[in-house]
Amino acid sequence: MIRPNRSPSRAIHLAALLGCLLRATPAGAQAEMASAARAFYRQAVQAYQKQDFASARDLMAQAQTAWPSQSAYVLGLATMWARTGDSKETARWLNYYADLGLGQDLSQNEAFAAVRAKPAVRRAIARVAANRHPIAKSSVAARLTEPDFFPEGIASDDSTHDLYVASVRHRKIARVRPSGQSADFVTEGQDGLCAVLGVRVDATRRLLWATTAGIPQMAGYTAADSGRGGLFAFDLATGELRHRLWLPAVASGHILGDLLVTPSGDVYATDSQDPAVYLVRAGADSVEQFLTHPQFRSLQGLVLAPNGGALILADYSHGLFRVDLASKAVQWLGFPAGVTVLGLDGLARDGQSLVAIQNGVAPARVVRLRLDADAGRVVALEVLDRHLPVADQPTIGTLSGRDFYYVANSQWEQYQDDGRLRDGAGLEAPVILRLRVR
Repeated sequence: MIRPNRSPSRAIHLAALLGCLLRATPAGAQAEMASAARAFYRQAVQAYQKQDFASARDLMAQAQTAWPSQSAYVLGLATMWARTGDSKETARWLNYYADLGLGQDLSQNEAFAAVRAKPAVRRAIARVAANRHPIAKSSVAARLTEPDFFPEGIASDDSTHDLYVASVRHRKIARVRPSGQSADFVTEGQDGLCAVLGVRVDATRRLLWATTAGIPQMAGYTAADSGRGGLFAFDLATGELRHRLWLPAVASGHILGDLLVTPSGDVYATDSQDPAVYLVRAGADSVEQFLTHPQFRSLQGLVLAPNGGALILADYSHGLFRVDLASKAVQWLGFPAGVTVLGLDGLARDGQSLVAIQNGVAPARVVRLRLDADAGRVVALEVLDRHLPVADQPTIGTLSGRDFYYVANSQWEQYQDDGRLRDGAGLEAPVILRLRVR
């Protein structure tokens, strides 16, 4: 590892070498490069806190070179150059950030005070601000009634056009009729449910699958619930339990998030706490670990690739992966310059494209990611919805016909890690948005 006291020129040269290796190596080696980037970033933050801005700038340059699409490193580099008074480099990195389509609010950021009036910086900041302008192509499909519902996952049943919405707080699942009326489908804590995170419909077998996790944000949480994770299935006609499958305990605990039901009835689910993909084979009464990998860090949404022979996984920290179902080979999906695929949460597939919630960037947005013929690379990104006042914390979506329905206002940021409401938190009833994508 490059220590902070190395000369800037040598440090930047070695960081460039790391960047070349990152782009040339397979997924396993990329994990090492990403780890190196995070180490540089941590050192940069430490130097910044000591007001050693020159060292912080050089360390941040190493982090950004090793992981170029990480927006925190790009904006961090702009900030470091501003602190050292270089308006040309500040503008360069702000424009790089704007090219990614991102728009963190910089209006009150004192780090840019010394260079803000420079014409190039002023123009770059204006470009960043323009990326905060809402793009509103969606409309309200439904509003639930409970302000503290704490929604997360959503699923659609194309045969009835009902929507199912998971409640983290109340450990239940609501059904939303096409009219917009909602009622409990699975009641609070039914059959031992913990917080419900993901839901998906098995249309053929008429089941609703759900992932559940023992986390402090759920009502009635106790220490004994900590780290529990499981998959439940309920009969779509009656709401009765059909499967209850708990994962084996692990030291880190589980947080099963999103899931996928294949046409054959296999169920795959992602674990973001102990990063792995789990599998319930069609007809089985047990859950198995399907795959883990050194590159997995914070797994989120998943879909079948267009050919049906692979999974496409979203990883909050590392982007997108393609996993061959037969060989379990893991491939990192590349993407064009000027695009970031970090911070992706929920995924849905629409033909040769992915429709995704990207809430790990500022501002949060819904995007279409067009894939190449082999689904091994993202070839283009299109912003479909962005920075809607009602959609301050979007999470997961589902495709139904020509429309993409998504949870607009989850409540993660309203709660502390211990499950208590933050001071001044304001809870609003959940909103489901409808976005025409075809």
